[in-house]
Amino acid sequence: MTQIKLITINVEMNRHWDDIIPFLERESPDVLCLQEAFSRDIKMLEEKFGYTSIYLPTCKRWYGPSNTPPIEDQGIAVLSKLPLISKNKEYYYNGSPELLQYNDKSLETKRETIRQGIIWITVQKEGVEFTIANTHFTWTPNGMTNAYQEQDIKELFKILDYIPNLVICGDFNTPRNINSIYKIITNRFKDCVPADVVTTLDVNKHRVRVDNKEMTRIGTYVVDYIFSTTSYEIKGVRVEYGVSDHAAVIGTIQRSS
Repeated sequence: MTQIKLITINVEMNRHWDDIIPFLERESPDVLCLQEAFSRDIKMLEEKFGYTSIYLPTCKRWYGPSNTPPIEDQGIAVLSKLPLISKNKEYYYNGSPELLQYNDKSLETKRETIRQGIIWITVQKEGVEFTIANTHFTWTPNGMTNAYQEQDIKELFKILDYIPNLVICGDFNTPRNINSIYKIITNRFKDCVPADVVTTLDVNKHRVRVDNKEMTRIGTYVVDYIFSTTSYEIKGVRVEYGVSDHAAVIGTIQRSS
């Protein structure tokens, strides 16, 4: 049975490459989905690992240490070592007609200065085609559902209506069994992350690690997923901590018989 290896990681901009690069060298995924990635770092990965990629910017952010210049595009990417049969990208929420510098002063400024989008590719291995999508879904305070998420999931599903069979992964900002958007998603897709995984946030690397109360909270948040339609079987899904402020989610994909 033809299989491909998939990894998804929220890389938290450029803060963890010293950990991520050795991890990728060891795991050698066929397809790699990234969130919060700078465009220049996607080029670095292409050169280092021989990937072909598709990239969708969602905002602009400071690339330098401690929020210093230059300012560059940040967004989501799918990278593949396998031949691309097709590649597509689309926004399901546009905060502005132009790509803006991200402003996190309030929930409203975050909404105004970021876009939400999805990338999907079809790759081929041994004559078998696999369609894989990546998104970084809408952030909300404390992982709770709000009107922005309710609006965006409807728009995202309008795009997905045209992609009947796929694996979709990424950082969904919807804690399992806590955020009601999770139930909406799992009414349509299978959650392939094992039930015994209690969090995909790395309490040792996350920005809230200095706050014991917040560490306890995020220690119960599964927000990074591999979802699939019934046309795929996802095996051996596991998470690995120590690579970013989010765990990497790793799985092996095959077409269902």
